[in-house]
Order: sequence, then C-alpha cells, then structure tokens
Amino acid sequence: MTTPPSEASVLSSTANSKKRIVEIDTMRGIAIILMVLGHSFLVYPIDIFHLPGYYEFHRWFYTFHMGMLFVVAGAVYSCKDYKTFITKKIHRILVPYVFFDVISVLSRSFGGLFVNNHANLPKAAFYFFFYGGDYWFLYTIFVIFLIYPLLEKFFNEPWKEVALLLALFVVADYSHLHYFRISNAASYLTVFIVGKYAVKRIDTLRPSSHSKSLLIIIAMSAIWAVTNYYYKHVLPTTILNFFRIMSMSVVTFIFASYLSKWASKGNKISQKAQDILALCSKYSLQIYLFDAFWMVLIRSVIINIFHLSHPIAILFFMTTINIASTLLLCIFVLQKNKWVAWLTGLRSSLK
Repeated sequence: MTTPPSEASVLSSTANSKKRIVEIDTMRGIAIILMVLGHSFLVYPIDIFHLPGYYEFHRWFYTFHMGMLFVVAGAVYSCKDYKTFITKKIHRILVPYVFFDVISVLSRSFGGLFVNNHANLPKAAFYFFFYGGDYWFLYTIFVIFLIYPLLEKFFNEPWKEVALLLALFVVADYSHLHYFRISNAASYLTVFIVGKYAVKRIDTLRPSSHSKSLLIIIAMSAIWAVTNYYYKHVLPTTILNFFRIMSMSVVTFIFASYLSKWASKGNKISQKAQDILALCSKYSLQIYLFDAFWMVLIRSVIINIFHLSHPIAILFFMTTINIASTLLLCIFVLQKNKWVAWLTGLRSSLK
C-alpha cells in the first residue's frame, strides 16, 4: 500500500512524480509519533520522566527519533534546480517556521501562567534568529537544504562523499559554530547523506529472511548499546550519535518492511497500522508545528479536569489526542483557506 504524494510534509519529495516508498513513510510516521510521545512525559501530577522503566524507554527513543527524520529527509531528497528547490523549501519550511516560532517567542515572553520556561523578549528573539527557537528541527533542516545542494556539486564521487562525511564529523565536534546551528546541521547532515544513498539500494536492504532480519536487529541493538554507553563520555561524540541513529533507523526500517509485507498479504491490523502511520507521515509537519500548543491544552484538561494520574493513561491520551486533533484540524479546517494552509505548510505556495 502506498500513500499519495503530499506537499504537506517537510520531508516529502520535491517531485510529485517521484514514487513513494511505503517503508520511508512508515519510518516518518513512527518518528513523529515518538516525538509527540516524548513530549508527553510529564512531571506533574506524577513525575513520569523519572519512573523506573519509563525513564529508560524515554531515553532510548530520544537517542534516535529526531535523527531518523533527517535520515528520511535524505531518502526523499531531490534537487535538480537550486533556485526552484530553495523557493519550495522557503514556502514549505521557512514560512511555517517563522509563523509558529514568532507565536512561540511571544508566548514565552507574555504567556504568563500558561507557559513553562519563560524568557524575556530580547532573549527569546535572539534564540529564534540564531539558534532555531523552539522549532529547531525546521531551522536545522532548512540550513541543510541551503548548503547540501551546493556541496553535492563538488563532492560528487564516492571518495569525495566519504571525505565530506569525515569533514562533517570534525565540524560538528570541533568547530564550535553554534550560530545558525551550523555544528548541529553538520552532525545531522551525516545521516541525511546516508539516507540519500541507502534509498537507492532499497530493494537489497529489505529483509530477505526472518533469520537474517533477527541477526541484523541483534547486531544493530548491540551497536546502539555500545555507542550509547560511550556517548558523552568520550570525544568525538558525533560519530557515536551517528551510529545510535543509524542502528535504530535500520531496526525501524526492518519493522516497516515487515509491516508492509503483512499488509500486502491482507492482515487487517497491519493495514490499519500502516494507514495510520501514513497519515501521520503525510501531516508530520503540522503535527510537529502544533505539538506544543496541543500539549498545553490537553495537559490542562486531563490533569485539572479529569484528574488522570496513571502514567500509561497520561501518555496514551496526551499522545493520541494530540495527533488526532492535528489530523482533524488539517483535514477539515486548515485547508479551507489558502492563507492559513500556506502559513501552516499545507500549501507550497499562494498561487
């Protein structure tokens, strides 16, 4: 089962005619759900974040879920004309980023009791312009889209691409170019590039047998465990983070491949799961944009009105209501007005 091309997603193909790869959409859907789930770990009325088991689970998927979005971005990357490419990215990424982060800056400065982590206006504005504000992913991926098509023209042979990867590891760890998230972009550009080349071998990467898949999962889990253990305890750290992201991305890809296989054989549970993940993938940008706003509202309702205190109930309702609310908003409301659709990334232009 495949999903139709979507201009709504930041990570969608720049060419509508480009064939969709169901595993890539599934991986994006999983990653964006994990993002919402991660933000659902509250400290009030119960400190879910530090509960045994919950803490370890949270720390595990936080090591790779956003990084996997950069892998997916590389997998769907296509730039044939730089000017056209950047113009589209300005509409799809920069416009929603500016619109939502300005709201975030004003909320942090003047939001009162409705906002945690208050910041005065000059400080919040400085962080917005130079560090990406609260929507750091959009800021970072836009920086990558600005520079990589230019780098790609020079590093156009395998050995040059390897040299570029090595240079990126050095820049990420030792350059201290934190303004405009240059170091951060260099770090995530490494997995972006791997995603770009891995998708070209997608047919050979799909699991051919259960035993082989199991061995790969065990190997990738071991790589993750080792690199995660040494992460932040040794230098350089970027290469360790690279392996944490890529190892779990491989495991997720194997799961996505099996889900696709089971769905194609008529398994209704797999079909439904794949449909939900495809929908989350299609509207991944909007889920990311509205996440913080829904979190404040949903948290207030389920804690102050319904008095939920069980950690599983809190995580379930905050995650599912958040995602469902955004999906319904996108499908039935936001697309009705071209200006609203443009500001929220549902239209690639106002034409």
